Amino acid sequence: MNQDCFVCHEIHGSDHKALLKKDQATLCADCHDPKTPAFALAHSEYPVADKDCGLCHSPHSSDSPKLFANSIHAPVEGGECSTCHNAPTDSKPFATTDDGNALCVTCHDKSEVAPAGSHPPVAEGECMTCHDPHGSAQKMLLTARESSLCMECHDDVQSQVRGVSSHKPVMEDCSICHTAHGKTKSH
Repeated sequence: MNQDCFVCHEIHGSDHKALLKKDQATLCADCHDPKTPAFALAHSEYPVADKDCGLCHSPHSSDSPKLFANSIHAPVEGGECSTCHNAPTDSKPFATTDDGNALCVTCHDKSEVAPAGSHPPVAEGECMTCHDPHGSAQKMLLTARESSLCMECHDDVQSQVRGVSSHKPVMEDCSICHTAHGKTKSH
């Protein structure tokens, strides 16, 4: 284990998740002082000091600036939190201005993301069944690896691949054969 790990993590055990020395917000605040004007500006004046930094940032590394998650929602990346949330001065600044799934179609054209014959969660506007509205380590803001995510609902497929022989792409990436929002790709 790299010595730098011990800045944030305990070696043998902790009262906090992921062997953290403190709760995540307090630990992040040790180096990123939430009382500074620069911190407030970087977070579009939203009172994020006691929030889960991991909703938007990767604590270890990232190819994105500001340690944003590898897949980051454009409004988050642009500091445009009020696209979906109440104003930072509101009594409930983190409340969304509409139902979370309804907000998606204010920017994403429903006819493009949910054409006729789409996968039921897509057709029903249940975007957050699979996507995180802030950021993710997975592609396309997915909440988990694609094959794991698909198997959460498609347990019939999961039981089939446990057989003696299984189709290799099933365990790699469902989108090799299927479009993410439904239908089978034509090859």
